[in-house]
Amino acid sequence: MRHGYFGLLWVAWTVFLVWRLGRGFQTRRKDAERERIAAEWPATPGQVRGGSVRLADGRGRLELTYDAFESGHGIELWHHGFPTKLEAEHAKDALSGRACLVHYNPEREQDTTLLWSEVKSQLAEDPFVPQLVRLSRNGYRWLAGLAGVAGAGLLASVTLYAIAMAGSDVCVCDAMICLLIAGPVVMIASLAPMMRMLVVAPGRRLTFVLRGWGLWAMGIALLGMAVNLAHYGPMFRALSMDANVPDRVFAGSVGVLAIPMYLFASIVALRGLRCLRPVPVEAAVAATV
Repeated sequence: MRHGYFGLLWVAWTVFLVWRLGRGFQTRRKDAERERIAAEWPATPGQVRGGSVRLADGRGRLELTYDAFESGHGIELWHHGFPTKLEAEHAKDALSGRACLVHYNPEREQDTTLLWSEVKSQLAEDPFVPQLVRLSRNGYRWLAGLAGVAGAGLLASVTLYAIAMAGSDVCVCDAMICLLIAGPVVMIASLAPMMRMLVVAPGRRLTFVLRGWGLWAMGIALLGMAVNLAHYGPMFRALSMDANVPDRVFAGSVGVLAIPMYLFASIVALRGLRCLRPVPVEAAVAATV
């Protein structure tokens, strides 16, 4: 396995993840800055006319229409993101038709907004009670397929790691790269059932999903990964860009990263199969796990 080939692949994944995280951070920073500036603007009484909810980047995005009682302020649009679509739907129902304070820019009165701090205090009067929305039958089949893919990926990752560490003549680096590329995709896919279970978790703790044997398995896998990286990482970095990487070094510094990914996806998928029993598409059943 050539050192430079994997280096380019690692750089591409790093750039993608940094871009995704940076875009979300930039959006939140802009919203917080606008909230801070708008808090100093004068306010006038208004009313929320209605709203709509849609999914954006896996979160529920609430869009409210509102207007002010004073002339000169037309119907405007305000939006805010919520962890789940159900929570956004609840906020829409709770705020529609309610009185509100419309803050406007004194230098440009058509520039108006609502403050999240004030909207949040209104929502506190009618708090959201989370419910475990179970999967449809097709969704349950997809979840079963995800569990199979995650389990197969975990088995393949552990098998390839063992082959490399045993000093076999069979080159497994290319297969490890394929598993490593697919690992984040499978892990991200497992976030959908995880979010369905976390909505009823006390404080939305991750240990609500990763508990018992799953928590111990993830701890052991992460500890093993850390030990391998500490031992084989310096060897991998010491190689030149055009050097052939030994399978054992590659497995201990790169291939080992895939094992916690597939293990996490497997645990979440199995927990989802146990908790998210299939129901008809139209049904939404409240339950505790």
